[in-house]
Amino acid sequence: MIYLHDVDKYTDWSLQVKTQLKLKWLWDIVEGNDVAPKAENDKPAFMAWSEKNAEALRVIKHYCEDSFGDAIFSISSAKIAWDTLAAICALPKTGFEFLAGDGDNYLDWSLQVKAILTDRQLWDIVEGTDDPPKAEKNDMALGLIRYSCSRSNIGYETRSITSAKIAWDTLAAICALHKTGFEILAYDGDNYLDWSLQVKALLTDRQLWDIVEGTDRRPKAEKNDVALALIRYSFSRSMYSFSRSSLEYVFRSITSAKIAWDALAAICALPKNILIDKKSIAAVIERVDSIPAVIKRLDDVDNYKDWSLQVKTYLTDQQLWDIVEGTNEPPKAENDESAFKAWFENNALAFRVIVFSCGYRLRFAIWWITSAKIAWDTLAEICKFPKSSFIDPEEYDCVAWSIRMEAYLKAYDLWDIVEAATEPPTPENDEIAFNAWSKKNAKALYLIWESSEAFFSFKKSTRTAGIAWDTLAVYHNSRGIENNELRKCELFRQYLRDGNWDDANQFITSNPGAESATISNTGSTALHIVILAGHLQIVMELVNMLPIDKLRMRHKDGNTILGFCALVGSTEMAKCIVGKCPILLRIENELQRLIPVVIALTHNSNSIAMAQYLYSVTPKGILRPTVGVNGATFVTRCIYSRAFDMALDVLEKFPTLVTALDIEKESPVLALASISSAYMSGNHLIFWKRWIYDCIHITRVKDSDQIPRTQKPEQGKSDEIPASTQKPEQGKSIQVRNIGLGIRQIYELKLLHQLLLRMRKELQDLHGQQLREIRVDEAIIKAAKKGMVEFVTAIWSACPELVWSKERFTGRNPFMCAVLHRQHEIFRLLYGFGLKDSILAKTDNEGNNILHMAAMTEPSARRNTVPGAAFHMQREVQWFQEVKSIVHPSLIEAKNKSGHTPDYVFANDHKDLVDEAKNWVKETASSCTVPAALIVTIMFAAAITVPGGNNQNTGLPMFLRDTMFMVFILSDALSLISATTSLLVFLVITSCYTEEDFLISLPQKMILGLSSLIFSIATMMINFCTSLFIILDGNLWVVIPIICLAIVPVFLFAWKQFHLLLDMFTSTYRPRRIFDRNVKPWI
Repeated sequence: MIYLHDVDKYTDWSLQVKTQLKLKWLWDIVEGNDVAPKAENDKPAFMAWSEKNAEALRVIKHYCEDSFGDAIFSISSAKIAWDTLAAICALPKTGFEFLAGDGDNYLDWSLQVKAILTDRQLWDIVEGTDDPPKAEKNDMALGLIRYSCSRSNIGYETRSITSAKIAWDTLAAICALHKTGFEILAYDGDNYLDWSLQVKALLTDRQLWDIVEGTDRRPKAEKNDVALALIRYSFSRSMYSFSRSSLEYVFRSITSAKIAWDALAAICALPKNILIDKKSIAAVIERVDSIPAVIKRLDDVDNYKDWSLQVKTYLTDQQLWDIVEGTNEPPKAENDESAFKAWFENNALAFRVIVFSCGYRLRFAIWWITSAKIAWDTLAEICKFPKSSFIDPEEYDCVAWSIRMEAYLKAYDLWDIVEAATEPPTPENDEIAFNAWSKKNAKALYLIWESSEAFFSFKKSTRTAGIAWDTLAVYHNSRGIENNELRKCELFRQYLRDGNWDDANQFITSNPGAESATISNTGSTALHIVILAGHLQIVMELVNMLPIDKLRMRHKDGNTILGFCALVGSTEMAKCIVGKCPILLRIENELQRLIPVVIALTHNSNSIAMAQYLYSVTPKGILRPTVGVNGATFVTRCIYSRAFDMALDVLEKFPTLVTALDIEKESPVLALASISSAYMSGNHLIFWKRWIYDCIHITRVKDSDQIPRTQKPEQGKSDEIPASTQKPEQGKSIQVRNIGLGIRQIYELKLLHQLLLRMRKELQDLHGQQLREIRVDEAIIKAAKKGMVEFVTAIWSACPELVWSKERFTGRNPFMCAVLHRQHEIFRLLYGFGLKDSILAKTDNEGNNILHMAAMTEPSARRNTVPGAAFHMQREVQWFQEVKSIVHPSLIEAKNKSGHTPDYVFANDHKDLVDEAKNWVKETASSCTVPAALIVTIMFAAAITVPGGNNQNTGLPMFLRDTMFMVFILSDALSLISATTSLLVFLVITSCYTEEDFLISLPQKMILGLSSLIFSIATMMINFCTSLFIILDGNLWVVIPIICLAIVPVFLFAWKQFHLLLDMFTSTYRPRRIFDRNVKPWI
């Protein structure tokens, strides 16, 4: 499994976690834009959502490490956590500056993070101008802040803070401490008095002392969090007498600044030669326990001497050393109950100090010992073992390790503990024997654990050395057998990959069972390897050789051999397998419970052909909606793969699949709304293709309404006929798939129309909750955003109430979404709606009306329908003016929840577009000014230097009476005048202008300038041609080629500009073609 610890791993990590979430049916929580249900509105729905969200969040956090885990530490929404990680991994890897450990780079860091948050529209959360702040924006801002300071211990102080604003202010306050000569609490707490006075002054100066003092009866969370962070940071860096785990415990367990202050006072009052472990800190806080551990934890045998001295000193101070040192037998309960009870309590206290002051391995080695004295003596003997005598850091072979360690344990008289076949003694039956056994067992267990760390990790519950040794033996045997067998099969695998059947067959003969055995680390058999290699003949040989039960076995990934073949996409191989074992058509894979025909609809090039074949032989009854998710999943995957013929055929057989949900909790209706490019509105067919579309006739049958159908089963025959004898049900619709010349695309459009009609028919009798369950309302919103007018009108005609559908996340109706995404075909439907005014009066969750939608910009809105930023700005103004003209006057000045009118929103959202449009106009004007100026210069020069020169006596041109000369003069004059006009126009439009100028004024000037320029170029070429005719009179074989060559580049330039001119003219003078109000009532 991949854990997220570096941004480079994000792509693989996200794919892995997404797969995990999909398998657990949790991806809809992360992907969905739906608002979480509220407990007061729908408690069962809220509980169900909360459980799924918690599980999805657990999965995401589980696969995050280091700074990524810290970034989403306090986020409670799986979707926000996912989006936050995506935002973090999108940050620039080079040049990104993390907050330094001492905060010296705070200024540069804060400017960088502020820029990032501003770019993502999150700075208002940190600045505090977003009131009230949105939870999702706050969590994402907080995650980015935490990540950017995750490499500094300063950033750790924000773990318990849930407000991005408070986290930002806290970091600023902490980084300011470094500039004031602030005194950190000493490691032994000797300067506690000076430190406390200093911190008190600091907190008082920041108006936070009332929180610590407890005089603020209603302490604010933000003040408490800042105070707590300052207190923590002022001692956490230098108080090394506390273990790291203890500090982490304080950070996680204490959420009150007052409690933290009182706990530090109590800890600093303890003896200076002891270390508080996290359990003891809890005891200090709760005032119920005062048993600390020793200063230095015994994590390594090398520090045993210091550890033992400190523990001995502490136990002596606590009058517990005699328990450890005592040579006398402990009192018996039956002899002196009170003495035994006192000894028992003291032994427990001493044992607890010894055990909890040890590191992980030593602690669990002596965990099962019950006597403090035995534990002490055992640790002393363990720490006498030199590490170099039993640990080989370069040893990764279990066999070599076992031989060496067996000899080592025998040398120290510990092997009998490992190979003991009897149960160990118990303290109840024989305390002396148990103490002796537990001492030897602890030493042997520690040696086995430590020496095998390079290649194996034991569970904490491993109690005895014998169990540990046997666990390693099982591990070695399984790995050894597996590796030996796989090495032996390497040659066999090579034969199969190379298509060498003779040698492969000989290997099978020599090794019975090899044809069905697992022969690779991935769990593949011989059949899997040859299918992947594409050797059809060997596949046929192996299929004939294998018995049915072997063919039915699942692969390591959960797929049958037919499912694997469906993924690869080899139809001929699938035919061979189905012919031998048709039952495989019904067997589902383990992970998704999908049958092969559904699995086949993947994204490889052969998926449609494979799915066609499998569909023709698969018993159709297994696709019934009552059987499982295969039917609905097959339909949705057919739609996404554009296999509309198969989708139509299966819907004809089982119409209720229209209302079923697939494996992704998606209905066929929603899938149909996701492929906008497959509709007429997404395909601009030329006239002859439209004629073909109208002429195509889809075969209909008597028992269905306008639905094409493939070959119908004979009467009396069930769909449950055996797959091996079932006839392929491929009719004309499937055969048309192979037609070329663009007719296939047109035929698919026709099939899609019929598919839509079938779905409309099934939706007619559904209402309210039924439609919401199959997500038809989501489909309408999605279709409205994409401008799929055919889909929208078809569904609305069947279910008129869906006109009032709302987008769950925003509360916007379909017409608002259409306006926001600039889908005029959907918007025009409003003119044919009787309750138009009611629709126009609706607002979304933020208080925006439909005019606000027209004022907003949406990145996904279509910009390629108009040329250049200026005409895109013109189109935006046209949309705004069109919507403004039909809404009630009260909506024009209506304010949303942010207090903004549509005019304000339009001006604010289009600032960048206005600047971009201005630059486009200036660049276009500048590029056109150059040729216009050149033409003026050339034409002026041509007017005064006429071809043939002037008569020396009269001064008149020599060819004055020539008709071609008059054409020359006229074209020169027209070119000069039009070029001058173009030049002046382009100079004028480089001046300042407003948003309204983009509607009519600027486009008119652009049209005039471009048309004048194109006309001047055309007349200039006429002038050039007539000049050649005059000069080269009678030499047409020279004139014509020159004219043709000269015209080509000029013609290409003029043609390109002519298209731009035509688009400008249409956009400026025919906007009603887009906003045509002549719509018949349709609902």
